[in-house]
Amino acid sequence: MALEFRNFVTFDADFPEDSQWGKGGIALVPGGKGIAQSLRDRLQDQGFSCTQVGQHSFYGWAFDARNRGVNARCLLQFPGPWLLTCDRRTSFLARLVGKDRDTSMRQFLATIEGILHADKRFSNIRWHSKSDYEHGKENRASRSPC
Repeated sequence: MALEFRNFVTFDADFPEDSQWGKGGIALVPGGKGIAQSLRDRLQDQGFSCTQVGQHSFYGWAFDARNRGVNARCLLQFPGPWLLTCDRRTSFLARLVGKDRDTSMRQFLATIEGILHADKRFSNIRWHSKSDYEHGKENRASRSPC
């Protein structure tokens, strides 16, 4: 059985508040766009081709990154602390013919790890598998995705 990826990373971030609120405290635009934009820009600096950062529903920001055999969707949200999920976007046909490369995804997650650790605005970085995160198993989190 393959090991489950640690593709959920939580962290604190020292960025300007960029949420927008309407009357009665209704959220019009979620916070975190500046964080998502910074992560996207650093990935581009590393040679990844990235889509523009776009609002994901009412609670987050998303973009796609592609390079080195990986196509991933990055979704940032703030359940407290920040949560970035990085999911492979692989077609069924690619998985069927063996083009779904775990190594490429691990390298992508290691790139995200390097970006977070290189920027002093990010702290308390903890990597989780989807299952561990969803079941609140904080004791199984790691400082590294691999």
